[in-house]
Amino acid sequence: MSVARRRRAVALPGAARRLRAAAVPSTTAAIALGLGALVGASLLLRSTALHARYWIDEGLSVGIAQHPLVDIPGLLLQDGSPPLYYLLLGVWIDVAGFGEADTHVLSLACALLTVPVAFAGARALFGARAGWLAAALAAGNPYLTYYAQETRMYALVALLGLVVAITFALGFVQRRRSWLIAFAPALALLVYTHNWGLFLGAGTAVGLAVLVGWTAAGERRALLRDAAIAYGAVALVYLPWAPSLLAQARRTGAPWSEQPDLDAAIDGLGLLMGGTAPAVALLITCLAGAGAMLAAARNGPRARALVAIGAMTIVALALAWTASQVSPAR
Repeated sequence: MSVARRRRAVALPGAARRLRAAAVPSTTAAIALGLGALVGASLLLRSTALHARYWIDEGLSVGIAQHPLVDIPGLLLQDGSPPLYYLLLGVWIDVAGFGEADTHVLSLACALLTVPVAFAGARALFGARAGWLAAALAAGNPYLTYYAQETRMYALVALLGLVVAITFALGFVQRRRSWLIAFAPALALLVYTHNWGLFLGAGTAVGLAVLVGWTAAGERRALLRDAAIAYGAVALVYLPWAPSLLAQARRTGAPWSEQPDLDAAIDGLGLLMGGTAPAVALLITCLAGAGAMLAAARNGPRARALVAIGAMTIVALALAWTASQVSPAR
């Protein structure tokens, strides 16, 4: 090989590294631009009713949140909800005010945050294409659009539930154990935000059981040890609130509530989707998309993540549905 050829051969790897290094900032800029566009579109979609008048539950939220923070947990014995959202809203009111738009912005911020969180989580688990699809779905989700403009905890529940699902998959499925440091606090915050967070927590436990069955014997002990630490920490943090939950179950409720049937669920989705046909089409698309992803990655970590997230979602919905049938007033 001539001297010139040897020099070119040595220079090529260095040039490749420089090209890759130059591509990173441009990729980061493209991602930031794309996410900014989606968040902007979501903002336009979700800010049309910021000045809408409070309805009764929103008025209760503001009324409870304006009490001293130390009094809020006791007041909630007559309300039926955990205290985190009301404490957060109380601090928010002190800073931003208690007008309709002032308090709606807190929910709006939670809804907008789901866009980059969905992108980052889906990209880490399933790749860039899935990340963009998840971000687009978060930006246009009709439920988030509705609750982004309401002074209630539901937008925060959606954000925390998303974080729980992502960190669970990263920590337990991909075994990136540092993410378990985020999973346990996220689940604890969720169950302190809404009681139905307990259903998602139970769903993650079922997803974990599926993973344990897939895990080789040599790795199973470490997985179970990590699970015991994470779930034990959540249980320890939630334990002080457990007596209040039991007291709320005895004292609070909505006697006018009726047991929902399947038609009511479809109708509710259709109301937000603009009709029953779009709602059914969305459900079919979601099922088909999940099946396609599973078929495309049957034996890899992506399939395991998909199955685990699917299991936790189905179990959480099943428990919520069962609870609504047993006691719709709770």
